[in-house]
Amino acid sequence: MHSHISEESKSELGGGQGPRHVSHPEEVDFVTDPTLPGGPGPSHQSIVTEEALGRTHETPRSISPIKIIGAGWNICQSWTGVAATMAISITQGGTVAVIYGLLVIFVTMGCSAATLGELASVYPTAGGQYHWTSILAPKDMSRGLSYVCGSLNILGRIASTAGVVIIPAQQIMAIILFFDADFTPHPWHYFLIYQAANILLLLNNIFLLKETPWIHNAGFMNSLLSFFAIVITCLARSTNKQTSEFVWTTFINESGWSSDGVVLLTSLNNPNYMFGGFDGVLHLAEECSNAATAIPRALMSTIIIGFVSSFVFVIAMLYSLSDFDALLGTITGTAFNALVGTGLLLQQLTFAFLAALILYSKRNEEFLPSSRPFKLGKFGWIANVVTLAFAVLVLVFYNFPFVLPVTGGNMNYTSNVIGCMAIFMLLNWLFHAMKGYKGPRIVQSYTELSL
Repeated sequence: MHSHISEESKSELGGGQGPRHVSHPEEVDFVTDPTLPGGPGPSHQSIVTEEALGRTHETPRSISPIKIIGAGWNICQSWTGVAATMAISITQGGTVAVIYGLLVIFVTMGCSAATLGELASVYPTAGGQYHWTSILAPKDMSRGLSYVCGSLNILGRIASTAGVVIIPAQQIMAIILFFDADFTPHPWHYFLIYQAANILLLLNNIFLLKETPWIHNAGFMNSLLSFFAIVITCLARSTNKQTSEFVWTTFINESGWSSDGVVLLTSLNNPNYMFGGFDGVLHLAEECSNAATAIPRALMSTIIIGFVSSFVFVIAMLYSLSDFDALLGTITGTAFNALVGTGLLLQQLTFAFLAALILYSKRNEEFLPSSRPFKLGKFGWIANVVTLAFAVLVLVFYNFPFVLPVTGGNMNYTSNVIGCMAIFMLLNWLFHAMKGYKGPRIVQSYTELSL
C-alpha cells in the first residue's frame, strides 16, 4: 500500500493528530506564490492547493493524468465485477435486473463521481472524503464527523478488498471444476487460494508498486484485451443465441419476496459492484501530477468506461447464454455477498456525508470557488441530491435478506458486519480517538487561493 495512504488511514482511526490542514475556509487566507515547490505551470496548480491545505508534499508525483485513469480502471475492474456477481442478479430479477440495474447504477454513481470530482478539483488531497468532511462540516461537528467518515472509508475499503480477493479463488476453482467434473471443492480450498492471493498482493504493494508505476497501464490494457477476447469468443462460438425478448424482458423472482420492487432494489447490490472502490483514485492525489484536473477526469472516465464495458459484456453474455438453468443454480458464498454489500454501503455513506454537507452549505462559493477546474453548475444540485438519496436507499435495501425464508446459510450478513464495525468505531472513539484524534489543524496563513 502506498505510504501516504497508510498515514491517512492512521489518522482517520485516531492514531495521531491527523493531516495538518484547514478546518474551515473562513479561518485561513491563501496565497499565490510562484516560488513554492513545483514552480509555475499546470503542475503548480495542485501543489499550491496542497500547500494551502497545510500539507508538505513528500511523495514524488510519478503518476501522470493518463496513468491515474488507468489506476481508476484497475481499482474497479468494472466488467469483471459484474461477471463475478451476474449469477446473483439473474436469480434476483432476471435479465431485467441485470441490464436495467446497470443503467440505474450508472446514473447514481455518475452523480457520486461528479460530486467527488468537484471537491477534488478544489481540494486534491489524499485524505479524500474525511478531509473534505472536516472542511465542509460546521466547526463544532468537524472533528467528530471527519472521524466517522474516515472510519467508514477505511472499513469499507477493507471489506471491498476482502471481497475482491475472493474472486481469484472462485475463478481458479471454477477452472478446476471445468476440467475435472468429479472434483469436490471444499471451503478450505477456497481459503488457501484466497490467502495466497492476499500475500502476493501484499508483497507487490510493499516492494514493487512504487517502482512499477507502469503496472497501472499494463493492467488497464490487460483488462481491455481480456474483455474483447471473452466477448468476441462467446458471441462467435455460441451456437444457440437467446432471443431479444429473453434478454431484454425476462423477469425472475426466485427470492421468496412477494414484492417485485423489493427484489429489484436489493438486486442493485450486484451491478453496483462494478464501481466498488472507485474513489480509490482520490487517495492517489498526492502522487499524481496536476491532480486538480486529473482526479476529476479519472473519476468520470472510470464511470463511463466501466459502464460501457460492463453493459456490452452483459448483453454479449446474455445473448450467448446456453444453459440458463445451470446459471440459476450457481451458488455464491454468503461471505462474499456480505463483504460486497458492506463495502458498497460504507462507500456510499462517505459520499453521502459530502453531498449532505455541500447541500447544507447551499453550494456556497466559500467551499466551491467559481475558479475551480471542474464545475457542475446547476447540475451540481441534482448530483448532490441523487448521491444522498441513493445512500439512503442503499442503507435500507442492501441489508435486506436475498432469499426468504432466511436461514443461516442464505442470510445477508451485511448488517451484522456493519454492526460489528460500528461497535469498533464507537469503542475506538471512546477509549482513544476522543482525545487522540485531533483532526485537521491550521498551520499557515495565506492571502489568496491559487488553483
